[in-house]
Amino acid sequence: MFSPNAMTLRQRRACLNQRSRRMGTAVLILTACTGLGLAAQREQPPTDRPVFEFVSPKVASIEDRAEQQKLPVRMSIKGKTEYILDTGGLTPAEYKQKVEKAAESGRPLPTPEVDLTVEITNISNKPVEIWTSGDPVRLVLQLEGDGALNLTPPLAFTREFRLPKAETLAPGKSIVFRLTELTSGFRGRSHFAYWTKAGTYKLTCSFSTGIKPAPLETKEDMDGFGRLILSTEPLTVTVKLKEDK
Repeated sequence: MFSPNAMTLRQRRACLNQRSRRMGTAVLILTACTGLGLAAQREQPPTDRPVFEFVSPKVASIEDRAEQQKLPVRMSIKGKTEYILDTGGLTPAEYKQKVEKAAESGRPLPTPEVDLTVEITNISNKPVEIWTSGDPVRLVLQLEGDGALNLTPPLAFTREFRLPKAETLAPGKSIVFRLTELTSGFRGRSHFAYWTKAGTYKLTCSFSTGIKPAPLETKEDMDGFGRLILSTEPLTVTVKLKEDK
C-alpha cells in the first residue's frame, strides 16, 4: 500500500499543488454561482410593492375656523345644489352594494355629475404664491349624510413624481377650479364620493397645497413654501330619486 510518508519531497509538492488547484476551482465555481444568485435576486421584480408609493410629508391641517381666518387665502365651494339620482331601478341598498363591489374590484362606477366651483382667494394685501398642481397638491371632496359613500378603490398610478407648480395671486384675486364630478384626490382619481339614496348631504372640499410666504402655522418646505390643508364650509346638497315614467 502506498504510504504518504514514503513520498518524496517533489511528490508532496505536486500533490499539494494539485489540491490547491482543486480548491481554487471550487471557490471560483461557488463565487460564480453566488454572484449569479444575487444578480437573479436583484433582477426579480418586486411582488408586493405598489405601482406608486408616495410618502406624504407632514402637512399642517388647519381645520379650526379661527385659524383659517388668519391665513392669507380663503377657500369656498359653491354651485348647483339640487341633483337627481338614477339607480337604474335598484333599491338604495342594492345600488349601494353595486357601487361598493365595483370599487372593491378596482373598477369604480362613475361618480355623480355635479356643477360646482372651488375658489381660492387672496384676502391679504400682498401677493401670494400657491401650488395649484403636482403630486403634493390634492383636492378632496368629502360627502356626509345618510347614504353617502367615500371610497378609495385600489387603483394603479405611474411611479414618477410630479413636481408642484405654483401660481401667483395678487391681493383680491382668485383661482377657480370647476368640478364636474365627485371624483377627486391624488391626481384627481383616488377618492370617489357617491350618494346612494334621496336626501340631504353635506359636501366639503379640502385642498392640500403649499403657500409662499409660509404662514406661521406651517413649516417651510421646498423653495420657502409652507404646506397646509385648506378646507371649505360644508355645502348643503339635496338629492332626489329619478321618477319612473
